[in-house]
Formats: sequence, C-alpha cells, structure tokens
Amino acid sequence: MAFHRIMLALFALTALSLVACGGGTADGASSQEEAGGDETAGDEAVESTEAAGEAAPAVAPLGPDAPEAAHDAEYARSEIHRMEVELQAHLEADEVDCEDATEAREGICEVATRICAMDQSDADIAARCEAANVDCEEARETVGPHCPE
Repeated sequence: MAFHRIMLALFALTALSLVACGGGTADGASSQEEAGGDETAGDEAVESTEAAGEAAPAVAPLGPDAPEAAHDAEYARSEIHRMEVELQAHLEADEVDCEDATEAREGICEVATRICAMDQSDADIAARCEAANVDCEEARETVGPHCPE
C-alpha cells in the first residue's frame, strides 16, 4: 500500500508540474505554437472536456493582469486535478479502499468550497468556483456507487 501511495504521489506531482508549466518546451514555446495552431488554451480545455464526455464548464485562461486571488483560485483548481487523479486511481484498484476514496472526494469538495469562498465578483474566480463545484459533484457521483455514505 505504501508503494501504491508513493507511485500516486509521483504521478500527481508529474501531472501538476505539467499543468503548472503549461506543457511548454525548453525554449518556452508551447507545442500548440510549434504546430502553428491558432487555438487558445481555453479552446483546448473545452475540447478535452468534451472528448472526455464531462460536463465541466470551460474556464478561460487568466490574463496577465488577473488579480492574485484569481491565481490562487487557479492554483486551487490544480489541487483538485491532482486529487481527481488520486481518486481515479483508488476507484480503479482491484479492491476499492472506501476510506481513501472518500477522503479524496472530500478533499475535492473542500477545495471547491475554498475557491467559492473567494470574491465571486471577479469573473475569473466565479468561473473557477462553478467548475470546482461541478468537480465536487462528479466526485460524489463517482464514489457513491463504490462507497455509499
């Protein structure tokens, strides 16, 4: 079990660092720019969400003049993503550990609550709150059949 947790942590850190770095190359150009595409990161997020069949609302990338609170909300969304990866690993295990799955689900919902406690008059924060609430609800629906409350 300890080995499994270490591997999950390494995978989550790798995923988080890819998200934080934006998937860029060593010279700072993204693979999208190298390909000559003209889609924005927001379009990519919508496409990947649609491809996965999820109903999460699209969240536009932050502009250079976005307030620090919006960046805090964006960072919190990356925490949710890490926990979603962890939750999925728990649910895909041969035997679902309900304690761990429930803990991951509650972590997702706690971060969503933290984002939604921020200033909702900022459109960037409001969008991230809405998306985080969808993530929380999806986590509840995903864990429910495996680990009823």
